[in-house]
Amino acid sequence: MTYWIGPCNPNYYDVRGALDQFDNEVDWTKRISIEIGDIFYIYESKTSKRIIAKLEVIDNQVTDKNRLKDDMFWKEEVKISKTGYFRMKLITMFDEGMDRAWLKNNGLKSYLQSPERINSELLTAILSWELDNDIKNNESSSDLTTLLIDKEGKRIGYYTYRYERNSKLRQAAINYHGLSCACCEFNFGQTYGEIGKDFIEIHHTKPISSFTDEEIVNPITDLIPLCSNCHRMIHRRKGKVLTIDELKNLLRK
Repeated sequence: MTYWIGPCNPNYYDVRGALDQFDNEVDWTKRISIEIGDIFYIYESKTSKRIIAKLEVIDNQVTDKNRLKDDMFWKEEVKISKTGYFRMKLITMFDEGMDRAWLKNNGLKSYLQSPERINSELLTAILSWELDNDIKNNESSSDLTTLLIDKEGKRIGYYTYRYERNSKLRQAAINYHGLSCACCEFNFGQTYGEIGKDFIEIHHTKPISSFTDEEIVNPITDLIPLCSNCHRMIHRRKGKVLTIDELKNLLRK
């Protein structure tokens, strides 16, 4: 899966109107090597100058004959693309945030004149922003924070971890890293078929038991997909959690 970002000038094309008209789907000129399942962020230039939508590529072989007839949303003469189109399905619209200044501060290097792959620095920032925004708007703090409380005489000690039980955090890690084990590359779906589809265990690179205060988990740097065997081996020794590289070295012996 590849993450892309591309500009759309509302003075030329009304992408919002097209999404409303065609059941949250839109066709885009195919100028990049894009695959089904890739994620595409639309950056609205000239007006709001921010990311306004996140979409998933559902077809990369759309031709002029079967493209969505969106001519009414173009504010200039429609030019037929010789390279074809790819079709995307809307995942979410963003009402605010991730504007030009924010993108530049978080790793955007270009002027966004055409679609481009999102670099790892910027992708980390975008996914983290999405998680924070989604959690803030849609979930109560009681769903996000687990408190482990123990009494020691008159003193009450506690520690918390945030987001760990949030399914969106797990999914964000899978979206970035995939469903294969980061150590041995085992894939449950490929081995077991339908029963193993979409299954993988998610490992915290920093053990939750080491948290002494509320901490935010980054799905790209802090969560890693592991098969059950590798996950157990990483935690095999009490008080000594192996790193991914250490376990890989053991596998090579």
